[in-house]
Amino acid sequence: MKILNALLLGLIFSIAQAQEHLVPEPSIYSNTQISRDYHLYVARAFKKSFSSDVILKVVSIHSFHPESVLFLKSVDKRYSLVFLKAESHYWQTYRNNVPVHPIEKCSISISKQLALQLEKVWSTELLNARYPSDMRQGMDGTTYYFSTPNMAGKTWSPDKNTPMGKLVNLVYELQKMCLSNSDTSKVNNALEMLAVK
Repeated sequence: MKILNALLLGLIFSIAQAQEHLVPEPSIYSNTQISRDYHLYVARAFKKSFSSDVILKVVSIHSFHPESVLFLKSVDKRYSLVFLKAESHYWQTYRNNVPVHPIEKCSISISKQLALQLEKVWSTELLNARYPSDMRQGMDGTTYYFSTPNMAGKTWSPDKNTPMGKLVNLVYELQKMCLSNSDTSKVNNALEMLAVK
């Protein structure tokens, strides 16, 4: 019984650990062929988010909904937040190599101050990325791939009260702000919540 309890505690601890920080992204060279082909298809679909003026991004891969990408770009010291969503769930179409036409849901200008805050959040979380002793991954849910030009990390369906859950909440507040072209109050609240670890 003690051994079973110790194993259960170890499993719970490793799951909780993976929600405290991002996990480094696997290389396309280490993935299975199916996964590699799918991710290359998604990357081609969201090629706008890979341009040299993109400062940071998060690609959201949902099990049962279309994929999306939210990214921040800087052109002539002006910052824009852009949200693209797949026109269909690419997991269903990538094997047929169907041409993709993601939908630009919104593009808004944001202040330099907010852009710098977001850069700091992404950099901090990516610099803290590390492999957990036991990978937390499931079949269903959402994987969020965070990146800057030089770093990348991911999290999978984090609980909302964990640091990674708060990071994902920030992403959703940014998406909502972009879609409704609303003020930054909810984004600022999400940034404050993220600062409380």
